[in-house]
Amino acid sequence: MKTALLLLFLATAMFTCPQVAMAAPTPAAPRTGAALLKTDIMAVFAHPDDETGASATLAAYALGKGKIVANVYCTRGEGGGNTVGTQWGAALGILREAELRDSLAHLGVRYCYFLDQEDFFYTESVAATFEKWGKEKTLERLVRLVRALRPAVMITMDPAPVPGQHGHHQAVAVLATEAFDAVADPSRFPDQIEKEGLTVWQPRKLYYTGGVPGHATAIDVSEALPDGKTPAQIAGEAAANHRSQGFGGFGAGPGRRRPQTFSLAKSVVPFTESETDLFRGLPVADAQAKRVKPPGVRDSFGGLLTPSPGT
Repeated sequence: MKTALLLLFLATAMFTCPQVAMAAPTPAAPRTGAALLKTDIMAVFAHPDDETGASATLAAYALGKGKIVANVYCTRGEGGGNTVGTQWGAALGILREAELRDSLAHLGVRYCYFLDQEDFFYTESVAATFEKWGKEKTLERLVRLVRALRPAVMITMDPAPVPGQHGHHQAVAVLATEAFDAVADPSRFPDQIEKEGLTVWQPRKLYYTGGVPGHATAIDVSEALPDGKTPAQIAGEAAANHRSQGFGGFGAGPGRRRPQTFSLAKSVVPFTESETDLFRGLPVADAQAKRVKPPGVRDSFGGLLTPSPGT
């Protein structure tokens, strides 16, 4: 009898005690306020579909490494053509925004913002672009977004005024380059700090799309992600959403499988060649986030400056 009671007690304990040990963990508190907006990568472009030159990289980081990515566009692309409908002007901008959001969702880009500038006639002049947009007004809007989202890495287009380079593309690169410094300067757009509740912020790196292989940062976009697709494949599928611009037949062709390259323009960590990760050298604590000069920059006496932290 005693043996039977002991067995009954043990059996009861086996089924009741684990219930306490296996209680569901307390869910983590949701991110709110500034923590909700904290971003790893901010990519700044002129028009919807400009991201296609970096989209495989954005997918690799967003879908493959869980990075929070935000894209910013100066315009909604209302000045472009339309191969799928009759919309033009402001109505085309509405269509292109819808196509863009479908594309970015495919890439895993979490946030998308616009600086609400006009996509006017094609020009290769950055001066004409800023005359139309208002440089300071547009920069202020971009600085507000950078201060709110606090990206570690910024990506933008090539600012070089080479033949064939769209003036809007040059302009957005100039804006992103100036914003990299302006967001950390409390004297620039102080109302954002005093009246809007934002704080200064120093991004850690700024990259331009493109660069010479072997000297630029090269991101591998051919390695399969958890769903079995490569970032290059995902980028091709995402680009196909820009149908009004004739991208409907895009796919992951041989060119898309090559590494995407980026040129480091500004940084708080020393410059190096042959990077394979946009986050090389990061994280860097806020107190140590001081600009360093790139190699090859000359001082006022004509001597070459060597990069060193804090300069």
